[in-house]
Amino acid sequence: MQDWLTGHDKFYICRVMRFFLISILMYFSVFSVAQSPYMLDWKTDGPLMGVATVLTVGDYYSAGRITAPMSAELKGLTSESINAIDIIAVGCLSDAADLRSDVGLVLSAAAGAIPVGLISLKAGSPANFVSEFTTLSVMFLETNLISYQATGLVKNVTRRYRPEVYHAEFTPDELPEAELIDLRESFFSRHVSVAAANSFFMAKVFSDYYPDSKWSGFVWTGAAVLPAWVGLERLLAGKHFPTDIVAGYVFGAACGYLIPHFHKRVDNESAVSFQASPFAGPYGSGAYISLRF
Repeated sequence: MQDWLTGHDKFYICRVMRFFLISILMYFSVFSVAQSPYMLDWKTDGPLMGVATVLTVGDYYSAGRITAPMSAELKGLTSESINAIDIIAVGCLSDAADLRSDVGLVLSAAAGAIPVGLISLKAGSPANFVSEFTTLSVMFLETNLISYQATGLVKNVTRRYRPEVYHAEFTPDELPEAELIDLRESFFSRHVSVAAANSFFMAKVFSDYYPDSKWSGFVWTGAAVLPAWVGLERLLAGKHFPTDIVAGYVFGAACGYLIPHFHKRVDNESAVSFQASPFAGPYGSGAYISLRF
């Protein structure tokens, strides 16, 4: 099925790309940088990089064990077993929407990467630049590695067929092996997961550097809308079911928010803290536990 970009599609994509990129550049260029709210620490980065490594190895190993489905197997699939929520994706199959989702993924990567450079450049001295750039780059790398590789591992384990295989116009006969294998990677959406991770990473970094900014609401709204738009395009492209998109959104947003949060300085009031202490009194004894985010 050929559904390539029209002139309207190209105009739409250019406008969206220009809007997001100019917005990000503007927000992070008009503010001065105060003391960094983040710090690198082996107690935080050691486990995070360890998790990223395990996920990478697991993704690579499990991907090699997936075999391409036979054409007869694909033609025998029916939509009767699909739940009432996901069934809406079966009638979708758009190449243009597929390409627009790729554009959204690139925009989200820019949303996460541009602040890393801009904040570092505004840090002042060369020493401060190196410190800021290293810290933010490591956080950015951890966010993308974990969201990307975890999604891949889940795909390889679940092996859910994409909704496009149930479309009446779907023809698998001439597809190469790599594309046939890709048909079994529906759950959950990597496009949405990575897009949400990057956009929420950008918003979280912005909020931590500029906690009193009047732009925070707009930044968080943009961070929420961008991966949602990517998810909608993946749905229209016939690449994912709604549950794939929701799962990818939640997981990616959690990565984008929590990984910067775990790097907050210990002396910062909003840093993660855990306290536990025993107590005893005339009416009993026990333990007091406090976990603050």
